[in-house]
Amino acid sequence: ANGNNYQVESYLLSRGIALSVIHECFRQGILYESIPYHNAVFVGRDASGIPRHAALRGTEPGSTYKNDAKGSDKRYSFSMPGHDDDLLVFESTIDLLSFITMTDESEAASIYRSHHYLSLAGLAPAALRQYVCDHPNIQKIMLCFDADEPGCLAAEDIMIELHDRYSISYRPPAQGKDYNEMLLARQREPIHMEGRDFNDR
Repeated sequence: ANGNNYQVESYLLSRGIALSVIHECFRQGILYESIPYHNAVFVGRDASGIPRHAALRGTEPGSTYKNDAKGSDKRYSFSMPGHDDDLLVFESTIDLLSFITMTDESEAASIYRSHHYLSLAGLAPAALRQYVCDHPNIQKIMLCFDADEPGCLAAEDIMIELHDRYSISYRPPAQGKDYNEMLLARQREPIHMEGRDFNDR
């Protein structure tokens, strides 16, 4: 880990993620900045709280770097457990954090967060199968995958597999290809105030 998380924080803010959400991830130890490349490291833990997976994301301007740390177990990708029986599942952690930013739960401390959130770090369902095994109270699953053909096909396959055990649905973003695009689009929408338009950036 780097001595500070300044570059990761700046990167996530540029993606529209709420500062309260970023700081909550830092506080829980599920996000940090690595050295020497200053990647964002998203940590997945098992049911005992032991780190089992680390997804790396480049934070340099223009970087498209994405990778899993050596030895990562895809069954335990990034998650933020909640307290009810609803699980929202995303392709990426950025989309997961974008969704939380757009909800009231962005301001809530983890102890008050209602829903369970899980990133698959892709579309393979291994982490979903493990999560519902570790959290047997889950009853409702919302697949918040991208609004594209791979996302739709993956959602269909998972719904076929799990429909007899859970209330399950495909919930793509209402705007854009993914939930980060939706978040950024909403943040660019003009706010009407006293006859003038202001861009909330």
